[in-house]
Amino acid sequence: MADPALPSSLAAVIADLDRRLRNVERSPQLGHAAITDGVLSVYDGSGNLVGYIGEAAAGEHGLRVRTTAGSEVLRVSAENLLAYPYLHIPARQAGERLAVTAGSFTTAWRATHHWVPSKDVRIDVTIVTDAGTTGDVRVYDGSGAYTAVQSVAAGASVSLTWRWIHGREFTNTTFEVQAQRTGGAGNVYVYEPVVSLGDVSGATATGV
Repeated sequence: MADPALPSSLAAVIADLDRRLRNVERSPQLGHAAITDGVLSVYDGSGNLVGYIGEAAAGEHGLRVRTTAGSEVLRVSAENLLAYPYLHIPARQAGERLAVTAGSFTTAWRATHHWVPSKDVRIDVTIVTDAGTTGDVRVYDGSGAYTAVQSVAAGASVSLTWRWIHGREFTNTTFEVQAQRTGGAGNVYVYEPVVSLGDVSGATATGV
């Protein structure tokens, strides 16, 4: 009795192999790239290696991008996160702050970003009020939208945070930290804020 798992004839085998080969030839091909040992290497049209996906460097796994001349442009890995380029953090005078005494919202600090790459922003700022003086603080996106207002008690020193879905991605945006004095005759001190763009955990439409 013939084994049903076996082909009925050599001709059937050849026909099946021919069909499979034609399917492979018609399938989209991976141009200017090669996969070796689990690493996808990407080349430009001239054959220059311009990137890797898989092993970013020795002992690192992620993405690596180079110029056609071989200079490294970007390296992101699971082990070292953003490994290159180095991010430069500007230094400021310690304790830099602005005093607000107006009874209406006044812009204390502005941060402008051209073509904002994310839908979320996190803003952290320290607020200090004089004895007997209270204040309110909020963030404005420069186009008519505001975060929720956070109030600061008299004689306080607090750190305020907004995690805001600002909705201004892919456009030029200026974030403004605004404050007003709501009681007393002293100062509401607004220290230099830290503004961070990205996928902010816990972000809301009001920021709080």
